[in-house]
Amino acid sequence: MEEVSVVGAVVGAEASAAAELAVSMAREIEGDAVASAKASCGKVMLEALVRLHGMVPAERQSDVVDELRARRLARLEAARVKPVKPVRAARKRKAAG
Repeated sequence: MEEVSVVGAVVGAEASAAAELAVSMAREIEGDAVASAKASCGKVMLEALVRLHGMVPAERQSDVVDELRARRLARLEAARVKPVKPVRAARKRKAAG
């Protein structure tokens, strides 16, 4: 069975323990356990995954570098020369007569 890292952005002993518990329960579910044991393992695994999800850091706040980047992109966009579409000569319609 291939080893999978489930911790990712969450660091710490508690995260490591919760991740290990989730992986261990997943292995039990995939094993030869009876249905009631698999259901119990599934419940424990779900609780561990919810705990891990709660440990993920909140969305990153913008900082000075992000603000500088946004201003630079706005400045470049404002300075960009828009391509001019060629003007086609108007065709004169022949008068029907």
